[in-house]
Amino acid sequence: MIINLLIFFSLFFSPETQNESVELLVNDIRVGECKTQISALEIYVSKIDSVGLTKFKDEYLLCIDLGNKSFSDSKNIDGIAIQINKIYNFHRTLSQALVEFSRVNNPKHSRIPVGGQIPFFTYKKNLEKIYIRSQNIIDFDRNPISCEIIITNGKKELVFFLGGNPVQSDNKLIVLDAIESINKIINLTNPSYLNNFLNN
Repeated sequence: MIINLLIFFSLFFSPETQNESVELLVNDIRVGECKTQISALEIYVSKIDSVGLTKFKDEYLLCIDLGNKSFSDSKNIDGIAIQINKIYNFHRTLSQALVEFSRVNNPKHSRIPVGGQIPFFTYKKNLEKIYIRSQNIIDFDRNPISCEIIITNGKKELVFFLGGNPVQSDNKLIVLDAIESINKIINLTNPSYLNNFLNN
């Protein structure tokens, strides 16, 4: 019986088993969520372990899981990720968009570009590493994402598009239709707020 116990403990505490248990405990850190009638977004911070991403010299990615997305060109992605050192650009674009969204009143139709293009990665969650988004990047080439306020029949929407020319694209990634939801994303992606998750 003692021999059986020794064999059990040697297997359970072997280096291979310890590595496996540590690997299973690695998860992305959930920052928060923003739900609207159009979009359901969940925001995470994901540690970079992928060799293809380490060349960008970041330790983490800000990841946004996308819900209710529509792609005309059948791209199949579950989320977008931005390097932490680029988050200021994204946050500044959102802040500009909030000002424009609040300012524009009741035109019938209009398209207002906001900010410049923002480079994002795209990822697809798989069953093996569903909780480690940085390891599920589809490719290591960053995709341009553009932002516009679109007004149709007096209804305003803040839309993030995949691709460099949103006028010719139906690839809506994020659609926000209220000041409250824009404010929510601004708060969740505030660099100071994110630092709390990275430093704890």
